[in-house]
Amino acid sequence: MVAALPEQTLAWQALGKVVDLQPYLTDPQWGLGKDTIADIPPIFLAQDNVNGKQLGLPAQRSARFHFLQPDLGARTGFCQPTHNGR
Repeated sequence: MVAALPEQTLAWQALGKVVDLQPYLTDPQWGLGKDTIADIPPIFLAQDNVNGKQLGLPAQRSARFHFLQPDLGARTGFCQPTHNGR
């Protein structure tokens, strides 16, 4: 088991190096149990589910984005004004 980004898991899966985790999650003795699985938002599980195979678990999710205040960006030369001369 490794901690990796979903993109890396997909690359390994394309090479045939990843197994379906679903049987392990639902195993009555060693699995997470229905209550624990129910605590994971379904959208997070769906992000790691490819063609019906659970390729990963959401250890941590974060968004990747950048905020920029256009006026500040223009004043610092980071970006050029695009609307109404601003």
